Amino acid sequence: MATSMTATSAGNVRELQVGDVFDSIKDAKAVIRSWAIAKGVSYKSLKDEKHRWVVVCRDKTGQCPFRLRVSYSTKEDVAKITIIDPHTCPPETHIGWKPIQPTNGFTHVTERPEPDPKKPRRTYRKRAATELSSMIEALPAPLTYPLSSEAALKAQYVGRSLNEVPTPAAVIDVATTRRNCDLMLETAHALGISLRAHVKTHKTTELTRLQVGDDADVKIVVSTLSEAENLIPFLSECQRDGRKTNLLYGLPLPPSSVLRLGRIGKQLGPGSISVMVDHHEQLHALKAFVGAAGFHALVFVKVDTGYHRAGIEARSQELKAILRAFHKDTALQKSAELYGFYSHAGHSYGGNMETEAMNYLVQELMRAEEAATAAQQKYFADKRFIISVGATPTATSLQNILNTDSYATEPQMLKMTIERIKLSHDIEVHAGCYPLLDMQQLASKARPTYNNRFETLLSYDDLAFTILAEVSSLYTDRPETEALVAAGSLALGREPCKSYPGWGIVTNWGMPLENNGESGWMVGRLSQEHAILTKFRSAGQNVPDLQVGQRVRIIPNHACIAGAGFGWYLVVDTSNQGESDGDYIVDVWIRWRGW
Repeated sequence: MATSMTATSAGNVRELQVGDVFDSIKDAKAVIRSWAIAKGVSYKSLKDEKHRWVVVCRDKTGQCPFRLRVSYSTKEDVAKITIIDPHTCPPETHIGWKPIQPTNGFTHVTERPEPDPKKPRRTYRKRAATELSSMIEALPAPLTYPLSSEAALKAQYVGRSLNEVPTPAAVIDVATTRRNCDLMLETAHALGISLRAHVKTHKTTELTRLQVGDDADVKIVVSTLSEAENLIPFLSECQRDGRKTNLLYGLPLPPSSVLRLGRIGKQLGPGSISVMVDHHEQLHALKAFVGAAGFHALVFVKVDTGYHRAGIEARSQELKAILRAFHKDTALQKSAELYGFYSHAGHSYGGNMETEAMNYLVQELMRAEEAATAAQQKYFADKRFIISVGATPTATSLQNILNTDSYATEPQMLKMTIERIKLSHDIEVHAGCYPLLDMQQLASKARPTYNNRFETLLSYDDLAFTILAEVSSLYTDRPETEALVAAGSLALGREPCKSYPGWGIVTNWGMPLENNGESGWMVGRLSQEHAILTKFRSAGQNVPDLQVGQRVRIIPNHACIAGAGFGWYLVVDTSNQGESDGDYIVDVWIRWRGW
């Protein structure tokens, strides 16, 4: 399936291609206009008809062969680029060109009605807040949040040492990341369940590829529509390779997101979009999804299994209302299919050992199964639902089942629960932080410390994400020496970790002492752009001195938050041979932006 063109910044513009798809001629005009602005080129209309739009270069000499034609197919109900010839004219041809503003057609803006002065203001506000037709749908994130130039960043950074680059910087070790992703995929395959990869932690195409591996089914969960829109080219590529794709918007459905989500679905095709609900009134908005996407949405009911952030309990009246709506509302039946039950065990971050994480997962599975059983008993007797459970502590705790030769109670109980539920339902596990890991994950101790080959699975060596910072100053006159780095809460986040009192651990990278991955320094205090490093001694540990100008790598408490302050990741590969080869940048991964 061809994908809709998205324009970004001048250095990172996706080139237009024959076969690029748009909802309408108006949409095509708006996107091509943005592309022209970003590329610094110009055009003029040669034909502007209802079902055809043709533009050529503004070059007055007539030597430039640029020609672009968009044709609208009534059979497919889409507009496509059918001809495109490249620009060959010099840049000065386009200087001073100011294209017309895009029409409302691209943003799907419906003129908002003026309030009727004869009616109470409250009535108008209520109508405007509930009718989708009165809402302004956001532009796709790749247009409103342009990405940095991948080519320019790679030219600047690849081949350089971490000791040479500006700080602060976000660094990912691809060797560790790949190992973490492979382990999660192997675990899911061995247990006969599927993996739904959450991309909110990293927000990159490259790491998404590692998460889904070569599975025939590509299942993704996103936290923002920006993530979904930026994934369209990759998911379309998967579809061309014969892989089935499904993208879940991982928040209880905001009605204002439905049309934008439908536009994403229209590009990816039937069966590609899942949504989440935990209130029956959210279902009304789904009736607009079919009109935008051309097919019905797959619906997960969010089940609260103890975290109390979002979701409903299996025995709640609200679940009964949702099930009743799916059974009785014929319009809803045409726009949505009850697909499964979804839980997020965020409270599992409070655990301190593998057995606790496994017990949390058993509770998740049983409570989500209880909701699915209620649906079967009431209205859907023959329906086989998807039971989707997870969070990185509970998802990685599955690795304990495959990593023990004993008959310990918790792994056996978890395995038996999975096998029993699989008789009636399909199980998928979702998680997002496991490719990178962080101090919170290290503290939860959900993943096995070692595998059966005595290789470490949960140590400082298994944490793939660090923040590179520079020591700006030293304070030797204080009761105990402290250091300043120019990387505060905007670079590190301000998420606590239960295992120690700081905001990040300084690794032993570049230091003479091993110390099991620690340097003995931690981020003891921080503000917006400043962080104070203080000494954090383990038993018998000698803490090395720091120097002004020294580079340090800090493991953040929460990778999802720390990564949000950066537009790209510098990628190193510690699997490269040589003591310092892992210090050299091998790639740059652009991080998506926006909502």
